[in-house]
Amino acid sequence: MKLRLHLARLRLLSWGITATPLREGEYDTEIEGAPIRLSHSGFNTKWLAQLNIQPKVVLELGSFDGGDALRFARAFPNARIVTVEADPVRVGVVSKNLAHTHAEVVNNAVCLKDGPIDWYTSKIDGKVDGQGSLYQHSDEYKEKFPHIIQNDECVTVNGLSFENLCDANNISNIDFMHMDIEGAEYDAILSMGSHRPKLIFMEMLPNYFEKVKGVKAIEKLLVSFGYTLVARLSQDRLYIHKP
Repeated sequence: MKLRLHLARLRLLSWGITATPLREGEYDTEIEGAPIRLSHSGFNTKWLAQLNIQPKVVLELGSFDGGDALRFARAFPNARIVTVEADPVRVGVVSKNLAHTHAEVVNNAVCLKDGPIDWYTSKIDGKVDGQGSLYQHSDEYKEKFPHIIQNDECVTVNGLSFENLCDANNISNIDFMHMDIEGAEYDAILSMGSHRPKLIFMEMLPNYFEKVKGVKAIEKLLVSFGYTLVARLSQDRLYIHKP
């Protein structure tokens, strides 16, 4: 583990990135004077400036609780921030947490084709949590995260391809995309159409979902779209578009 982290830091440094990755977890903040604890990924917002990217459009796929979108809204007050959440229950949580910001919340699943699509909600302690997915959890997932209970029965949510999601919301020239969508990474990338975000930070969970394309297929697809790996950070990847 220490060797992998050391190599990741060296790769970041080779790109001129000196700001350290964050340890994925939670942070304490305030929303309109009220204390709240929200989640955040390992992405360090300082990386954009160090890569000479001044973001005007930031797109997030997979909002969880809005913690990362809130970070982006605060770090980039002049950028358009769009966060997309598929879960019909969680989107209410996200909208509430971001209501005081300029971030836009979109309720859609990103998939290969448009239309109604099955969605499997997940619960922790009986409450719908942010690990909902288009795909069912594998036995490996269930063994590693026994406290996360995925419903066997699905609900229906609205699905759009990446390209049509962007068209429907007038999103173009994406400078940074933050993606954590529980197994649907390949589908989202494959359906990008002509869109090529300049920088992509994404979670890749190995063997955690049934009937999905694996990490190697995702990496191959990204390369074919002109992306270069900047760093491999545990289960996260940072890619830059260098056709």
